[in-house]
Amino acid sequence: MNTSGKRIFIVDNEPELTDVLKIALETLADFRIRTENDPGLALAAAKEFAPDLIIMDIKMPGLDGADLAVRFQAEPALSETPIVFLTGTVTEPEIVRHGRHIGGLRFLPKTMRLDAMVTCLEGILRGGPENLADGAAESRAA
Repeated sequence: MNTSGKRIFIVDNEPELTDVLKIALETLADFRIRTENDPGLALAAAKEFAPDLIIMDIKMPGLDGADLAVRFQAEPALSETPIVFLTGTVTEPEIVRHGRHIGGLRFLPKTMRLDAMVTCLEGILRGGPENLADGAAESRAA
């Protein structure tokens, strides 16, 4: 499966981060990106965008990523869409040690190299392996 043109929806309350990720993911992998910095508006925006994958921060003001994920999964149009949490509170070695899953949910660190993130996202979109080498955190994603 070619992942070029796949739609990725990013929710994070930090516009600087979503701007960097949007530019990088569109450039490095030809993904179609939509971002939302207000978690309260994310559900409506995601339903309109119909993403192939959702990336969201865990800690956001008002509505955190876990609560938002429950809302996404309750929507028939989004219930099967993979969700990946982006977090600054868990390190790359911790995530790799757990096979990129914590509590059954996928996590990526905000400190991940952008090329490594693209590789991981492509793996998720293909439904295949998504684990990366331990050296993936050498430089910050944003």
